[in-house]
Amino acid sequence: MRSNFNKKIIVFIIIFLFFEVSFIEGISASNQIQSTTYQEKTIETDGDDFDEEVMNYMEQGHMPSLSACIIKNNSVLWSKGYGYADIYKGVEATENTIYLAASLTKTITATAVMQLWEQGLFDLDDDVNHYLPFSLRNPNYPDEPITFRMLLAHHSSLSSGEISLYIYFTILRLPIEFLEQYLVPGGLFYSPNHWSDIPPGEQVLYSSIGYEVLGYLVKLLSGQSFDKYCKEHIFEPLAMKNTSFHKNYFDVNDLARPYIWILNSTYLPLVNYKDWNYAAGGIRTSVMDLSHFLIATMNGGVYNNYRILEEETIQLMRTRQYPGSYGLGWRISGRYSNNSFGHSGGMPGALAYMYYYLNENTGIIFFTNQYPLVYNYDDIRSYFNIVWLLNQKADEL
Repeated sequence: MRSNFNKKIIVFIIIFLFFEVSFIEGISASNQIQSTTYQEKTIETDGDDFDEEVMNYMEQGHMPSLSACIIKNNSVLWSKGYGYADIYKGVEATENTIYLAASLTKTITATAVMQLWEQGLFDLDDDVNHYLPFSLRNPNYPDEPITFRMLLAHHSSLSSGEISLYIYFTILRLPIEFLEQYLVPGGLFYSPNHWSDIPPGEQVLYSSIGYEVLGYLVKLLSGQSFDKYCKEHIFEPLAMKNTSFHKNYFDVNDLARPYIWILNSTYLPLVNYKDWNYAAGGIRTSVMDLSHFLIATMNGGVYNNYRILEEETIQLMRTRQYPGSYGLGWRISGRYSNNSFGHSGGMPGALAYMYYYLNENTGIIFFTNQYPLVYNYDDIRSYFNIVWLLNQKADEL
């Protein structure tokens, strides 16, 4: 989870200008929602201490809603929604509420790439220039190839690029083919800032741009658009019927309204915008739908007798490819001796978390529909307290 203040300010301004944020809906002259009002309005715990703790952490972190599920032994043993998917309309969140999954999408993208790898369409250490219609090279190291493995493990030397991705591919809605104009010196949208001064393969540099390149490679290798490929080869086989890159796919009443917390007093609603950066962070889903994908990953590639990846491929994806924190699309961390794998995500109006613990055969997913303009200690503490609380709940199941 990243909280670079300047970047988020710019992103939010862009969202305001181009997605026509409503400053009027739900914010009349005298009814701006205060944190105390929200607390009184949403805590209905029926004496359940766990629920009360969740809601207290939500209040501290200014989360209008939270949907969560816990997986154990390849089944969802607990799921619940808290708070309001839409505060001002009074729409309560459930485990089936649809949220922006943000960078959790990268695990889907990595799965698509590895499905094509299993078909023998490329080798992980192949130079991606053999498959792209342009030359992808860090101008600072023009003789160093960039490989599939580097892109998947965030070692490509590409910058993160969230702001520029928003501008060119979500705001201006340029087609994915414009990556050449974006990444190659002399291109219409090229900037030296799209590349780091570190050689490819040398260091973890988290890169959303790199995952857009992977999405483009999926299109080129499969002959299908990235969204159609994922629908046909991941979402439909896993019965993820409430997952899509397209917001119009859903009933608007099922969508969690994105919010930002401003001025220490107000939940400012955003419209339900579409993130056109599909491969880096574009899916919408529910915790229940995404649980099918996580169960398949935990279960060696199989969900409900359908295999999306071979077990050996799953093992490879959760193996560190270079010194650092990443396998192939999955972050590796250490609750149980470096045997926890997952991803977090954040974008305007959305925070997401998905991890599984290999030794315990336990997985946790949660979504919330608020991303603050400025992180403070309470925001960060509440986020990790909810992670801790859900882990405690999992241990009790």
